[in-house]
Amino acid sequence: MQIHLSLRLLIGTLLVVALGSCSDATKDHQADGSAVSCLAAADTVTWTNGIKTIMEGSCTPCHSIYSTYATVAREISSISDSIDKGRMPKSPQTMTDAQKKTFKAWVTAGMVEVSCNK
Repeated sequence: MQIHLSLRLLIGTLLVVALGSCSDATKDHQADGSAVSCLAAADTVTWTNGIKTIMEGSCTPCHSIYSTYATVAREISSISDSIDKGRMPKSPQTMTDAQKKTFKAWVTAGMVEVSCNK
């Protein structure tokens, strides 16, 4: 009984510390002003630390609708399919093999939007 209580207290303390480490300063805000909690590890590829830049250079010059996380997340199947099959991006835009790999890793990891350490 004593061990279980101690274990519960330890787990509770760890959760409070982990959740408390994401302060308002480490939250992004959506277009409507609502906060988005930071949930990813610092080395996780996220929308804000890499994918948005790839999309801005390779996709949004022709497809301005893909400038927001919400739209890309909603259309991810079509976007991924077009990239995988080489249909997009079309010249003059390009996407390097490294960028394609990063994009695919982001999708596979669950399309995280923001990280605690930007």
